Amino acid sequence: MFYRLFRWLNIFLIVVTLLGYLAPYVNPNVVWPVSLLGLAYPWLLLFNLLFIVAWLIARNRYFLMSLTCVLLGFSHLTNFVGIEFATPAVLPGSIRVMSYNIYDLRGLPKTEGERSEEKALSPFWEFLTEAGPFDILCTQESGIKSTKKIAEHLKMPYFHQFPDRGTGIISRYPIINKGQIDFEKTNNSCIWADIEIDGKVLRVYSLHLQSNFISSQASQIAKEGDLQEKETWVGIKGILGKYKHFAGLRVQQATRVEAHIKGSPHPVILCGDFNDTPLSKAYHILSENMVDGFQEKGHGIGTTYGGLIPTLRIDYILHDPRFTVLEYRTFREDYSDHYPVYARLKLYE
Repeated sequence: MFYRLFRWLNIFLIVVTLLGYLAPYVNPNVVWPVSLLGLAYPWLLLFNLLFIVAWLIARNRYFLMSLTCVLLGFSHLTNFVGIEFATPAVLPGSIRVMSYNIYDLRGLPKTEGERSEEKALSPFWEFLTEAGPFDILCTQESGIKSTKKIAEHLKMPYFHQFPDRGTGIISRYPIINKGQIDFEKTNNSCIWADIEIDGKVLRVYSLHLQSNFISSQASQIAKEGDLQEKETWVGIKGILGKYKHFAGLRVQQATRVEAHIKGSPHPVILCGDFNDTPLSKAYHILSENMVDGFQEKGHGIGTTYGGLIPTLRIDYILHDPRFTVLEYRTFREDYSDHYPVYARLKLYE
């Protein structure tokens, strides 16, 4: 009886996991629950691995069910777990890029007075100095004041900021053209800048796709929610409704950005907080003709969000196939609820 129940639970998990594999190809405006399963992929993977171990301990061939399921989704696995551990190549003329949702520096201690503020910022400046130097730094959730401070501290003289929005591009090299993609009726945005480096021009995008606006509500339910209370289920329903709506908006925004990228006359680097995992339609749209640096040179678990839901990789540096990626890193720093990602790229001659 126990084995039969265990087997059916395993089969149910496999079916759910296989549906999750479809998330990049299914528009959440049409079938949104599949998108939610894509979000849960790291946990689905973990449970499949636990079933494999349990069946092996029981010396039962049913371990092959979950093993086959995991292998079928191996390409998704490498989107979350990097397997490149070789020493990064050192080549002249490489471009050093960081993307960082800095949460407008709200992760730093609250202070009053200019001296106290500088003291609070000191470890943040120290981190940026040690992680750098950078040629390009793309920011999200960064007010104009914060962007200017970072540019001045890093002695990077060129920057472009979306007016009244949180996306910025800071550069060590001249910005010869710039613009923005307005998403309308939202604080999320995308900007671009053409940057000339040693006689070559490349186009850089800093992107912040639609936020879910569910973190505080989810945190409250996780801490205080009682599943026997009607109010808790009303809250859960509200979270799912928001996710459905905003996942659809991200697809629309990603489609607009992808169309703009296709019109670029220069090689492209796309940095940003997508607010969606690699198993999402929005990511699929943006990465279809680009290369994900993490897949090429990432190592270890690629989590970039340090909030309530662990294991989420939602911050990216994608690049044109005309670049090769030499190094890719995620810095586990807690100055924001996001972790910065860094790539060193080389443009093919």
